[in-house]
Amino acid sequence: MGDLVNEHEVALAGKLVVDATNQMGQAVANARAALPASVRYARAFNTLGGENMADPVFPDGQRADMFFSAPGDDRHTVETIISGVGLRPIYVGEDQEALIDDLFQLWVTLVFKQGRGRRMALKLLEG
Repeated sequence: MGDLVNEHEVALAGKLVVDATNQMGQAVANARAALPASVRYARAFNTLGGENMADPVFPDGQRADMFFSAPGDDRHTVETIISGVGLRPIYVGEDQEALIDDLFQLWVTLVFKQGRGRRMALKLLEG
């Protein structure tokens, strides 16, 4: 990430960057610190395995949820991207990448440490 950012720092200024990376084994899972402060930063697409994005509809007909954080002005854009993949966007607020990273850690725990398998997603139920 660092090399890419250094090479394209000027071009990234003012752009929306949707961070889908997971820096496994690092103190912080997201790449925000590697990006210039001039970018508009969103955190999404890191709390599900790729197979769930390829097929986001589960046997009961429900779409998997994608929790995300983004600047308020970019919320609609990120929701559109997430919906375009077939996932249901769930906005948790601006500058909430640590919360999104916690959801990633929960997914990893359930999938790998408890052996539930990668075809698993988190779902927000509202009544």
